[in-house]
Amino acid sequence: MGVFKVKGHFRTWFKVVAFWGAAVACTILASAGTWLVLQLAAPDYPVAMETAGGFDTVTFAGIWALGVLLFGTTVLLRRFLDGRRPLVSLGLDFRRAALPALWGCLTGVLVAAAAYLLIVVAGGMKPAFSTAVFAAPEPVGFAVALLVGAAAMEELAFRGYPIKVMDEQWSRWGAVLLTSVLFAVCHGVNPSANPLGLINVFLAGIMLALVYLKSGSLWAAVGFHFGWNFAEGPLLGSAVSGHCGFPTVLENTPTGPSLISGGGFGVEGSILTTAVAGVVIVLIVFNKFPLIRIKREDAVKIPFNERCAESES
Repeated sequence: MGVFKVKGHFRTWFKVVAFWGAAVACTILASAGTWLVLQLAAPDYPVAMETAGGFDTVTFAGIWALGVLLFGTTVLLRRFLDGRRPLVSLGLDFRRAALPALWGCLTGVLVAAAAYLLIVVAGGMKPAFSTAVFAAPEPVGFAVALLVGAAAMEELAFRGYPIKVMDEQWSRWGAVLLTSVLFAVCHGVNPSANPLGLINVFLAGIMLALVYLKSGSLWAAVGFHFGWNFAEGPLLGSAVSGHCGFPTVLENTPTGPSLISGGGFGVEGSILTTAVAGVVIVLIVFNKFPLIRIKREDAVKIPFNERCAESES
């Protein structure tokens, strides 16, 4: 039992609201803090200059700062609200991070590439190779660091602690759907956001949640998230949830309707991506999707359709 003894289902929502309330505070703190530090350290630095994906230097630093703050929040809540439970119970085993993360990255790339290939075959866009990415390695490194930070930050915010708490003490499907809805809502402010694109982000949230819960490793979800975004942007030349400007291996010319090409929202705005995501979700649910599973007593390994209720005592 943690320091704060709140009982029943109210305790579940108390923990979730506490986490997401802290996440909002962390977002404000990270944004303001990184802006202030950069202003004091280099007041003449062009922080408004776009560097990759439509993000400026302040946003890049803010994403990483927010990730660190969310990790700290997770540690504190796990300690004081959850009776000092270890981070490995959230699927954050640092000693066994590499293999799940690499597997997740590979499968994320493959799933995104499958959606992109369908779009090309259907006449949604015409690809061509670009040599610019090989002539400018610095922006590529920045883009990779940005996407890694964004993937880790979003997995901590939307999967990780909130899904684990709701999964154990409320409903697994409820946790998956609620966090996926919030995940989509938060992407509603992205450039070129549209209803179909947000539906696909919602489905992506379900995919990521299932990867996390089925594998038992948050690193697998982080890897999958990064691989999906990296494939969309730097590899395949698409916008990433509406953000463009990444150095890319391919350049694409839209040749079909936005319903097929995805329009300004990128691959995630295409009806064909809806189909791919739906197929992947079904495969994961029915254990037909290749997953690395972490076999530990304290890993996230509760059977998918089983509701786990925590004692109210």
